[in-house]
Amino acid sequence: MDAQWLYRLCPDLHQKDIFLCDPQSFMDTICQAAEQAKCDLSRLHREPFTPSHSSPSSPQVNATYYRINLPQFERYIQAASGQSILQALEAEGLPIIGACRNGICGSCKCKVHQGQIRTTTSGPLSEKERNEGYILACSSEPSSDLDISW
Repeated sequence: MDAQWLYRLCPDLHQKDIFLCDPQSFMDTICQAAEQAKCDLSRLHREPFTPSHSSPSSPQVNATYYRINLPQFERYIQAASGQSILQALEAEGLPIIGACRNGICGSCKCKVHQGQIRTTTSGPLSEKERNEGYILACSSEPSSDLDISW
């Protein structure tokens, strides 16, 4: 992707506002192309869905491990302290959607039937859903063993 490709795609680019959304590398490439094309960068709007907190994808050396029971799959998995529930599920190849990965879209909604979690956001969840035990796997970490479903 470069400025020439961007102009072929949108010949009236200088007259437009540009709205970008993740992934970060895509947004960076478009920004560079818009800059090369001498577009008005004040008309360029970015919406990153990159987590503002950094959960490790691999556990820390002295991590505490929690057991996550997944009755619908008849499986148990482990999640390390500091690791999001979404990361733990994905690491085991379980079929969960994690679109925004920042607690905005709600695609990774899970229900905690037993156990305690730490969460940074509940974004699109209603108060009723939160009271019923629903969480967002991307922005929640276990703080005890868990039983969950989705």
